[in-house]
Amino acid sequence: MKKLIIALIALSTVGFANYYHLPVQCHQAISCAVDGSSVFLEDGSEWTVYPDDRYIVMHWDQQDMLNISLNSSFFPASEFYISNPRTGEYIRVDMKLGPFYDNLYTKRVVGIDYLYGEVCIEDGSGYQTWWVVESSDIPLLRQWNVNDGIIVGSNDNWYSGFFSSCDAILHVVEHDITVRAREH
Repeated sequence: MKKLIIALIALSTVGFANYYHLPVQCHQAISCAVDGSSVFLEDGSEWTVYPDDRYIVMHWDQQDMLNISLNSSFFPASEFYISNPRTGEYIRVDMKLGPFYDNLYTKRVVGIDYLYGEVCIEDGSGYQTWWVVESSDIPLLRQWNVNDGIIVGSNDNWYSGFFSSCDAILHVVEHDITVRAREH
């Protein structure tokens, strides 16, 4: 309960006066649980850290820029990685809570072209980006809806360059569906 209160206080201090655009595929650590078991990001999402990686999080700085990517291991212990470019480290994580609906940093689907595989995403400030989805992933868009929450991450696993020209992933929180995409 104590870590939740600390996270909510930290998130409530992220107001419009302090708002600035992060690079689209970047995220920012707002706080971490004292024992390293959770990481809270700028959009309000909470990520559960794999037990063997908790010691890594404990020395990350608040406000570190982070990248999210899919865990591409053959026997993954988690669904995602969060990497910290400042330290060169990464941790294995699973999403525990999705982003807050009314947060300035939360990204939402505002338009979908199911035929051509284009998606328009907007954050809470109204800043929009257009994405082109990998052609083999277009059928997955049929499960998406306008207003679905989106986590934008990097498509940077070791084999991604062999199978896709897309440098990003778009993860729809409500349906737990991830597609590969590139900014249009």
